[in-house]
Amino acid sequence: MQKELESPKAVMKEAFENYRAKEKELEKASLDESERARELSFLEHEISEIEDAGLTVGEDERLEEEYRRMKHASKIAESIAKAHEDLAGDRGVCDLVGAVVSEVSSVADYDENLAGIVSALNDADSLSE
Repeated sequence: MQKELESPKAVMKEAFENYRAKEKELEKASLDESERARELSFLEHEISEIEDAGLTVGEDERLEEEYRRMKHASKIAESIAKAHEDLAGDRGVCDLVGAVVSEVSSVADYDENLAGIVSALNDADSLSE
């Protein structure tokens, strides 16, 4: 009788184990589905954020350039001030260009080809001030 019960008992045990495995698969699938729904919601939110940001082509390069300029603003200002000081100082380039303009202008009436040079020197002089 013991042997007779063992076979149905083994079949029942196997069926129950199958049932538990399928139950776990179903539970996992339900969790996966809710996880997918959460992920989809998150991705929809991210897409909305990106679209609302109004990004434009090349904006990242422009922002990087602006960041670099701002990061080094103090150094840029110091260098520009030093260059201005060097140009405008005693007998600096500004004074020298002004003197050159005067010299060449004084003889420009004698040679019409010098008019273009005087014009270029005047432009340089006005830029150097």
